[in-house]
Amino acid sequence: MVRPLPVLNVLSVLIVAFSLAMLVPLGVSFMYDDAARRAYYQAVLITFTSGAALWLVTRSRQAELQTRDGFLLVALVWTVLPAFAALPC
Repeated sequence: MVRPLPVLNVLSVLIVAFSLAMLVPLGVSFMYDDAARRAYYQAVLITFTSGAALWLVTRSRQAELQTRDGFLLVALVWTVLPAFAALPC
């Protein structure tokens, strides 16, 4: 049986890590005084807030993931992270 809360806990950590990776384009945007700076700033803020909120909700549900949980995690990562990556557009 798939346990969604431990999977969502791991997904929340990945979302927060992704938001930290989005700081690189934000820094480049600041460096070049690009007009897209506000879009990157908002995207980082939304991504970090979403990941942190999800982590706060699921932090008590940490557990060792099984193979079946891994399949759900991969499917969620391949759908959720691109949605956050599309925010600066």
